[in-house]
Amino acid sequence: MRIVFVSMMLVGLLLAVNSPAAEPGTREVLQEIGAALAWRLGPETIEEACRSLDPDNGDARKKALDAWRLKNGALIREVDSRVEEVMPVLNPKAPAADSVKAVRSNVKALLLEKHFGELSAEQKVHFCKEVGNPADKRWNDNGMPHVQQALAVLYD
Repeated sequence: MRIVFVSMMLVGLLLAVNSPAAEPGTREVLQEIGAALAWRLGPETIEEACRSLDPDNGDARKKALDAWRLKNGALIREVDSRVEEVMPVLNPKAPAADSVKAVRSNVKALLLEKHFGELSAEQKVHFCKEVGNPADKRWNDNGMPHVQQALAVLYD
């Protein structure tokens, strides 16, 4: 669900910024970039945000993030590579590195808004304590099948 939310928000954001994105094929590509990057950036974005909110469980989250990265390394590299290839095509007027950095930054901001936006300070700490558990779903999400489906669209 969070991936759908982030990908739809990303499409809306980029449509507002980039007029060629009004084309239906471009909207689909942006949606799939959002889906793939939400999976790719979600765990590290949450881990980073929780460092200051719940420092006592920081080691557990860091270990869980490292294990997630190790387990999903090939797919993470594939997502990063494909986004680096596609973003310059979608926004040819901007330097490629700037486009990739901007889309990653926007996805991270949307993830933070989705997870923390309406929470009180106490609720944020509670959330961070919960994700300190290595059994939390975000540390065990292998991207199947949504990331593979998103990448398939990006290769078309």
